[in-house]
Amino acid sequence: MLIFVSTAFNSLQTHLKTVRIEEFGFAMLIATLIKFLTQSWQVNALLFIVLILIIAVNTWSGVRLSKKKGQYSLRVLKEKLIAKCIGYFILIITISLMVIMLFLASLRDGTMIFPEYYLNLLVILTFVMLGIFEIKSVLENLKESNTHVPEFLAKVIGKVEEKVNDIIK
Repeated sequence: MLIFVSTAFNSLQTHLKTVRIEEFGFAMLIATLIKFLTQSWQVNALLFIVLILIIAVNTWSGVRLSKKKGQYSLRVLKEKLIAKCIGYFILIITISLMVIMLFLASLRDGTMIFPEYYLNLLVILTFVMLGIFEIKSVLENLKESNTHVPEFLAKVIGKVEEKVNDIIK
C-alpha cells in the first residue's frame, strides 16, 4: 500500500515539475513531503515494532525480577510502563518533526539538496539508541535475578558501555 502511495505521489511530483512552479509550488511541496514520509516511515514503522517488542521483553524481565524480590505491584508496573512509552513516543515524534522541518528546509525548486536517507538517519539512530537502552535493561534484570546471560551478549554490552563511557569523558 505504501509503495502504491509513494508511486502515485512520485508521478504527481513529476507532473508538477513540468508545470510552472509558481502556479503549483505548494502542491509540489506537499507531494514531495508525502513521498518523503511514505518512504521514511516504511523503515521507521519496522523499527517501531521492534522497539515495542524489546519494551515487552524488558517489562517481562522486570516483572520477573520484582516478583522474585517480592516487590511486584501492578500499579507501579502500569505507571512506569505508561511513562516510558509516552516519553519514547514524545521523543520520536519530536525528532520526526525536526526531520520534516530539515527536509522542507533542504528543498530547492522541488529537488532535494541532501538525499532523503541522510535526513531519516536521525530517527533511525533514535530507535537504535532506545533499543540499546532497553536491551541493556533486560540484561541487567537477568543478571540481578541470577539468570544465565550468554557470554557473547555480556561481552557486547560491556564493550558498548566502555565506548559510551569513553565518549562521555
